[in-house]
Amino acid sequence: NIIPCARPEKIKLVDFSSDAVRLSWSSAREIDRWRVVFALDKLTQQDLSNPQMSSRIVRIDTVTSSYTWFRGLQASTRYYVYIQSMCSDIETSKWSNYFTFTSLCVPIDIENVGVESFENYATGVGTYPDCYIVGSNSKDKEYVPYCDTKYKHTGQASMFFRSDEENNGAYMITNSLDVDDIADVKLNFWGYTEYPSDHYAHSIVVGVLTSPSDLATFVPVDTVVLSSEERPYEIHFHNYKYDYKGDRGKFIMFRSEFDRENRVYIDDIS
Repeated sequence: NIIPCARPEKIKLVDFSSDAVRLSWSSAREIDRWRVVFALDKLTQQDLSNPQMSSRIVRIDTVTSSYTWFRGLQASTRYYVYIQSMCSDIETSKWSNYFTFTSLCVPIDIENVGVESFENYATGVGTYPDCYIVGSNSKDKEYVPYCDTKYKHTGQASMFFRSDEENNGAYMITNSLDVDDIADVKLNFWGYTEYPSDHYAHSIVVGVLTSPSDLATFVPVDTVVLSSEERPYEIHFHNYKYDYKGDRGKFIMFRSEFDRENRVYIDDIS
């Protein structure tokens, strides 16, 4: 029997930034060359049948490793990636299913950070600042941080965090900071909880993250206990060293992960 050229499977995002992405995929052991295309929308079979002629494809690469960096991307852009095995000069596989990701925003100049007051976005479940990343260990979207109007220090909204023992790990990652050493950074924000009793955690963990694609690179710096009276808080990162791989991050991350239920609000980050 003739064994067809096997198409790539299980495309994964290994790491990414504002202008680059590192992807990996699985493929038959004997294959050592692949064609990779990037598009700004889902492609049709007609597009993929002759990718050099498709105006919808923004770049085509031929690579010799299934664990590869692709550089020169546009910041804050959603890409659709398709990969094809090249078993010989004339034999190629079917194209993979598409894989999609969004490149990060350009890092913020520390001198021009300003104040994030959560005013310029919609509110309710599923809403958050454009250049932030939010998530949770829970599959319930109610436990993913979102912009909410119940509390605000200024304006009309703040960021709401909710977690409990069964729906834990709510997190929010700020845009990367364009700074030589994050240890020199001072973070300010206002915080509030409507549940200050001992039955609730009424706290938020603040720390540094190296890569949004690897939450294990998060290093806690401080756990802030919030009260039912809104207050300003200040975090210094001079005690931050490095992550488990020995790398130093430039993303600030807020995380709610406690044994008790937690409901807190964060506003006016600067």
